Amino acid sequence: MRHVSNGTDASAYLEGAVVAARTCNKPVPSILLLDLKLPDVSGFDILAQIEGRPELAKMLRIVLSVVGDTVSVRKAYAVGANSFLTKPILQDDIDGLIKSFPRHWLLSDAARLRNSAQQVQSSQELKQFPSDRPNWPT
Repeated sequence: MRHVSNGTDASAYLEGAVVAARTCNKPVPSILLLDLKLPDVSGFDILAQIEGRPELAKMLRIVLSVVGDTVSVRKAYAVGANSFLTKPILQDDIDGLIKSFPRHWLLSDAARLRNSAQQVQSSQELKQFPSDRPNWPT
């Protein structure tokens, strides 16, 4: 896990991760916990920089903010957030939230993969039936 304290450092870290992925075949971060209210560069700006970068396309982008207004939530999703959470005020609560994320998202990924496998299986089962059969009941 890597922690940066401002938007400039976050941008530099992500850019370095992209360069390392291209040149050294290193993996890019898989999860980004991003505060909207960063000093110097906003979380919205960071999301906009990530959007359209193929190396970062699979990164799970989770926005944290003490502001939970509808406009901020919509804007975060519009610029590429995958999830929006209200940030806890106390540092211990933030640490607990971060520690719980890997387990939560691993379970979510497992469910998504299971559903995807079921869809593929259903699709393959449908392909077994000839499509040129006349007089199928409707």
